[in-house]
Amino acid sequence: MDYFLKEIFPEVYIRKQEHLNETDYCKYDSQILTLFTSSLYFAALISTFSASHVTRIRGRRASILWGAVSFFVGSVINAGAQNIAMLIIGRCFLGFGLGFGNQAVPLYLSEMAPAKIRGSVNQLFQLTTCLGVFIANFINNATEKHTWGWRLSLGLATVPATLMFIGGLFLPETPNSLVEQGRLEEGRTVLEKLEILGVTIMAGGGTVSDKGGARAELYEHRITSYFIFACVVAALGGSLFGYDLGISGGVTSMDYFLKEFFPEVYKRKQEHLTETDYCKYDSQILTLFTSSLYFAALISTFLASHVTRNSGRRTSILWGAISFFVGSVINAGAQNIAMLIIGRCFLGVGIGFGNQAVPLYLSEMAPAKIRGSVNQLFQLTTCLGVFIANFINNATEKHTWGWRLSLGLATVPATLMFIGGLFLPETPNSLVEQGRLDEGRTVLEKVRGTKNIEAEFQDLIEASEAAKAIKHPFRNLLKRKNRPQLIIGALGIPAFQQLTGNNSILFYAPVIFQSLGFGSSASLWSATITGAIPIVATFISMAFVDKFGRRAFFLEAGAEMIICMVAVAITLALKFGQGVELPKGIGIFLVIMICIFVLAYGRSWGPLGWLVPSELFPLETRSAGQSIVVCVNMFFTALVAQCFLVSLCYLRYGIFLLFAALIGIMTCFIFFLLPETKQVPIEEIHLLFRKHWLWKSYCAPEDQLNDGLL
Repeated sequence: MDYFLKEIFPEVYIRKQEHLNETDYCKYDSQILTLFTSSLYFAALISTFSASHVTRIRGRRASILWGAVSFFVGSVINAGAQNIAMLIIGRCFLGFGLGFGNQAVPLYLSEMAPAKIRGSVNQLFQLTTCLGVFIANFINNATEKHTWGWRLSLGLATVPATLMFIGGLFLPETPNSLVEQGRLEEGRTVLEKLEILGVTIMAGGGTVSDKGGARAELYEHRITSYFIFACVVAALGGSLFGYDLGISGGVTSMDYFLKEFFPEVYKRKQEHLTETDYCKYDSQILTLFTSSLYFAALISTFLASHVTRNSGRRTSILWGAISFFVGSVINAGAQNIAMLIIGRCFLGVGIGFGNQAVPLYLSEMAPAKIRGSVNQLFQLTTCLGVFIANFINNATEKHTWGWRLSLGLATVPATLMFIGGLFLPETPNSLVEQGRLDEGRTVLEKVRGTKNIEAEFQDLIEASEAAKAIKHPFRNLLKRKNRPQLIIGALGIPAFQQLTGNNSILFYAPVIFQSLGFGSSASLWSATITGAIPIVATFISMAFVDKFGRRAFFLEAGAEMIICMVAVAITLALKFGQGVELPKGIGIFLVIMICIFVLAYGRSWGPLGWLVPSELFPLETRSAGQSIVVCVNMFFTALVAQCFLVSLCYLRYGIFLLFAALIGIMTCFIFFLLPETKQVPIEEIHLLFRKHWLWKSYCAPEDQLNDGLL
């Protein structure tokens, strides 16, 4: 937004105005502007380690509430920012909120969902992320023409944070968390409450042949309003991440934002306004504005792990919301680049906590048969966040305050997440892990909607006993028997999720489309369209992931994504650059290719990148593992965000060929190393590795290892 750039990054704004009619990526080249963005991810990175502790010790619900509070605070700071320092402080609080939310919400969804629908339930996180991005884009579009638009955009982040906090207040803890805390009766109660329409579903029958697998056939669940409420509120954690993805990308293309904080980028942009020049947005400070969030998220994930394990998934979600709120506030009120980056760091901490806890929460709350669908609520809310953010950017870009409004509105999802998190139940897994057995039993009964939860509850207790024997969960991840989870879940999938290039495309969509020759408003609306597509994709994934499985979506979407990246690279190689305006037909073709790419990503690596890691880890290493997931995810997100515009400036179309090659590698990774996890109870997934052609040599039963058989 021009008003945002004018006020916070005047040198970028000046450069943008000097190249107004040229499509030159380098006119946005500013390390401070980039730091404004990336500070959130740095904060989220850092906070996720604290979130892990809160999620484990206090429960998943506690992390969700903390995430909402932090996100709310960050949004308020951003909306009122008077300089870059305030913006960065606000972004840091947002990062803290995301750190707690992303750590706890996927866990919450996975633990609350029955095995057969765990995939679908967990994708609620991705759905709300997409919705957040979508809404953010609309807000940016509505506010960009107003001098205060950027403040409104940033300040509205308080809405999802508020919703998440209020909802979190009523959330039950997951049965897994309750059992983990030693609250067995509470865990049992929550399990019995998980019911849908009064229909009993047998989960995981015959999927795994083992001592525990036979017991899994006795699992029952009904999906109740209690279960639905818990999963929907927890999944709001995705909207924090999604809103930030959508809003920040739009704000960095707003003239008023560039004028204020990055005048040299603004000047370069104005000088090359109608030219197709890769380098007019090339600014390391502008890139740092983006990537600081991811670095903060990376660091915070280790704290989030401690919080998630010791305080529960809910606690991490709450901390994530708080940090995200604070980051949004700082960013909205930023007066200089330092404030922007600080705000981004708070956002990053919020994302670190949220992304660490939410997938765990969803996976632990979901019955095995629907765990995939439930867990994808995280991805769905992420997509919704992106979509809404795009609309907000479209609304605010023409106003001098538009960028502040866009950044400040991040307080909305943070507020919603915090308030909702206050009512969230802790997962039964977390309660049992904390020794709160009675609470764990109660929550388990509530979320399963039946009193017949003894088999599942006993599995939670046994898993909790194994977890308590582990004094150093991070160190335990390095053991030979945990090698598959470490390589696939903690390192491989979260790294590859970012190396697809999708987040960079979504984040910088307005900048990309401007550089492809679209006007400022047209670029924001094009970004809005690409922000809406992941919502559709997530619904597709939620509907079929527990039917066709995780591997099928990974493999077929990988082929589509490679084709799209190669097509974009070839087109740009032939038609783009040298100051020539891009033909309209070619521009439309590129948008279509990007949309197909986003559609493929949105039903595969987007939601499954959170679902699969959250269900791979046994209880004793789950919080620590999820923290590593968020840490690696944020590190590579920050790395790609920091390098994307510079790489685009110098590699030109080659950057898309690089992404195509990486997607080919990760598709092979999935084909050879990942076993199918659909409809397998979450506490028994580790048994799958004993049958895998490679991993069985690492995961033999203890008696075989002791006898020297393997």
